[in-house]
Amino acid sequence: MTVAMQITECTPEDLPALQAFIDQHWRKDHILAREQAVLDWYYGTEHGCNFLLARKDGEIFAVLGYIDADRFYPQPPEHSELWLALWKVRDDTGVPGLGLRLILALKKHYPQRPISVLGLSEAASKIYSLLRYQVKTLDQLFIHNQHLDTYRLLHGCLPAYSCQAFGGEVSLVDSVEQLRAEAVRVCDSRQRGVEYFIHRYLRNPFNDYQLFRIEQGDQLCYAIGRVMSANGGSALRLVDLYGQLPMLGQALGWFEQHLQRQGLEYMDLYLCSEQSAQLQACGFINRADCAGDVIVPNYFEPFVAQNVNLQCAMENGFTGPVFKADGDQERPNQLPSPVSEEI
Repeated sequence: MTVAMQITECTPEDLPALQAFIDQHWRKDHILAREQAVLDWYYGTEHGCNFLLARKDGEIFAVLGYIDADRFYPQPPEHSELWLALWKVRDDTGVPGLGLRLILALKKHYPQRPISVLGLSEAASKIYSLLRYQVKTLDQLFIHNQHLDTYRLLHGCLPAYSCQAFGGEVSLVDSVEQLRAEAVRVCDSRQRGVEYFIHRYLRNPFNDYQLFRIEQGDQLCYAIGRVMSANGGSALRLVDLYGQLPMLGQALGWFEQHLQRQGLEYMDLYLCSEQSAQLQACGFINRADCAGDVIVPNYFEPFVAQNVNLQCAMENGFTGPVFKADGDQERPNQLPSPVSEEI
């Protein structure tokens, strides 16, 4: 009798087989295959990890990983989003539509949770379109240090830009207590709440994030970023925002001076939002509008001097904005030293 393909959740006993699958069928020496701490922090649960496995006769033929935003909330909201991540069907599976079955199984398990994904291949983009997801390309917005004579990260004929002086205040904050105390003053467009930002960024065991406190009058928001270095140069990458996006545009003049003070080549922000045009009106450059020779690198681990277009796919129930830290785009590809496994 032929055994049918079964889709199950990943249990603790399945973890070695999952990591072997990732190493053999996704990418050799992938960090999720060799660093248990990374797998646990992004995907781990009390009952295993957030992967669906398609198996036949005990052998894994396909996997679908997802990051449950609930892991960053002490008290999760009712309908926080799920972000699909590693999705792979073996070439020799011989079962048409198996990858689609994994997505449908996940939706059946979480019928009320909006599902999104960031970082799509061309083939995946077509599948999500057929599923009637909204497929969009993020804008890569940036400003560069116009006081440098040479660049080690940026390439091409960079356009000039100008920013208005900022009448408010910007400062770096690393205090959990201060963030909690001021949360009542922050109006977050996605209503994620202060604990999400504390657990995802201030308590992230792999990446050192900086929180830029932006205040003007009675308005307050926080821009989250980290410094990326390679090839003898450094850049500031903004990956999320706690508050209202227009405040970042208003403070762009301060960040322009910050690049100069710190000797940074550029600051960028991947963003999918209807408010992107407002940020560009404040001085942000849209890399898509630049000359063809302009390169604003995305990959630093390892460094690759090329442009990368990031696409996202969203169910109609989730409208964004979408930032680079959503999903697994901020997951490390290499670890410089041992890290804590606690969130």
